[in-house]
Amino acid sequence: EAAPKIYGLDRVDVTKTTYVVEGPIDSLFLDNAVAMIGLSDATNIPVDLNGAELIYALDNEPRNKQVVESMERLIDEGHTVCIWSDRFRGMKDINEMILAGYSKISVMQEIQRNSHSGLAAHIALKRWAK
Repeated sequence: EAAPKIYGLDRVDVTKTTYVVEGPIDSLFLDNAVAMIGLSDATNIPVDLNGAELIYALDNEPRNKQVVESMERLIDEGHTVCIWSDRFRGMKDINEMILAGYSKISVMQEIQRNSHSGLAAHIALKRWAK
């Protein structure tokens, strides 16, 4: 009950950029990634990750109200969030991107290119969630 609901916490290096994704399988395709178990705890980061540079790469579901609300909450709290480009439209998550033939490197580059915070993140989120 009291244990953090984060998959991969034991293998992450907090001195490097840490990617936070939704699913445990998605986390296996990225370097230095952890997975939340449930979006409701998206902002409840365990003490182990305090001070780490976090980039949230939630599922690519612009019509999913819970995903959009979680992204808004993360942005409002000052976090950096990946807003997926149209290049991956129709692919729900990182696992589907890999299955579609994209390499781990190309997915990680996409995350880095499309990660925003503050006002830029809010603007990108509004475009993405249309």
